[in-house]
Amino acid sequence: MPRDRHVTAPRVSIVLPTRNRAHTLPRAVRSVLGQCEQDWELILVDDGSTDDTPAYRAKLRAALGARYREAETTGGTGAAAARNRGIALARAPRVAFLDSDDGWEPEKLHAQLAAMDANPAATLCFTAHAEFAPGGHALPPPPPIAPGLEERAYPLLLSVHHNCVTTPSVVAPRAALEAEGGFDEAMRICEDIDLWTRLARRGPVIALRAALTLVERRDPERFPYAESLHARADLYARAGARDEALLPMLRPWGAQLLDALGTAAAVRRDEPARRLLRRAAPGLPEGEALPPALRALATELNALA
Repeated sequence: MPRDRHVTAPRVSIVLPTRNRAHTLPRAVRSVLGQCEQDWELILVDDGSTDDTPAYRAKLRAALGARYREAETTGGTGAAAARNRGIALARAPRVAFLDSDDGWEPEKLHAQLAAMDANPAATLCFTAHAEFAPGGHALPPPPPIAPGLEERAYPLLLSVHHNCVTTPSVVAPRAALEAEGGFDEAMRICEDIDLWTRLARRGPVIALRAALTLVERRDPERFPYAESLHARADLYARAGARDEALLPMLRPWGAQLLDALGTAAAVRRDEPARRLLRRAAPGLPEGEALPPALRALATELNALA
């Protein structure tokens, strides 16, 4: 479904990927319909759903008409590929992201678009978020956005201590997203942080501290602990490859990852962590089967040992 250049572009394109979330998708869409800002298009990308999602898509087509567009990806291609497909279809100059189990407060889009109108050079705008359990009840608030983070967003967004940008809170210029190539589809974890960091390197960042984004708390075991640490090490290695000036900061962060892996291996008896730690420890064998990005990071750490 290519862009139609003869259709007047809305102010913002909303990219909503989904896969087998027919039970939560209507809630997410209701939060779009309830926005104070109504000059939007909704782009739903179905990543091979096998539940009742196709029936709900038919209802959206009938109810929203030209304001609704959709695409399909091969089942299981992942959220990064689905979001990139949505970006490619977007007609608006700005793109907002929403997940099919999350939602927005009514003033969310209005507040972000106004902030970006006031700072047109901004390449990333995000809000604080509140969390709720699958049953719907509110959870304790996450840590607040650090004072002055906007001025230091690049490279602090790489730090686990400033991992405050949740994907459904983001609005970004379509031109900046396209220039950066969108989400890195080779990354299954941390692909969002990777993109936000690249956008923050490109231009100013706007952080709205009102909790205008509502996020359902993810299953903490969605990704195994060692796999999550592996992904963050890969994130750091990619960032260091793009910008060597970051290496003095990334090396101690990488060392902390190895410490965390060691703790997991010793205390939690996490066998995947033990395997990964053996690969990334000082004295790494040259032929060890390890992804190149993590091997590069481990080599950097070994040189410091």
